[in-house]
Amino acid sequence: MKTYAAEVATAAPDVILVGGTTALIPTHKATRSIPIVFVGSADPVGQGFVERLPRPGGNMTGFTDFRRFRSSAKLLEALTQIAPGMSAGRAASIARPIPTLPTIGVRSRRVAPTFNVKPVAAPVRDADEIERAFAALTGAKNGGLLVPPDAVTTAQRDLIIALAARYRLPAVYPSASSSPAAA
Repeated sequence: MKTYAAEVATAAPDVILVGGTTALIPTHKATRSIPIVFVGSADPVGQGFVERLPRPGGNMTGFTDFRRFRSSAKLLEALTQIAPGMSAGRAASIARPIPTLPTIGVRSRRVAPTFNVKPVAAPVRDADEIERAFAALTGAKNGGLLVPPDAVTTAQRDLIIALAARYRLPAVYPSASSSPAAA
């Protein structure tokens, strides 16, 4: 991605369109003068790409997935409702680690004490890491799983659903298309 971002910046286009945070990070580093329009960055303010969403300043603007950004607290709330035994337990967020973006949302960390749970990041990059993360999660009492949308959790959806069922780990998913009923 670094190489492609540098090549695009060197070509000096009028504007660069970037899809997703993985491509946005190297593009942001490659140019501070060419306008960049991003689509699908989870938290562009928290990642330091823009100062604020309305009138972002700098050379970047774009669209974020507001449902995801604002719903992490709702996912945590739903998890504690479907698994009331989680009180004083851990709520793990399983997702691909992205530099400068915490795996578990800022909003989840802020509201976790309200639900008497401890948010835990479970960064994963592939199927092997997903299996190891599940093995680690099941060793603790009163655990649950938040599955935010990202490239790894989408690609490994069937594995995540199967492991959650095998380990009897309560889990919430961001949409019906990524939940066990949709599988």
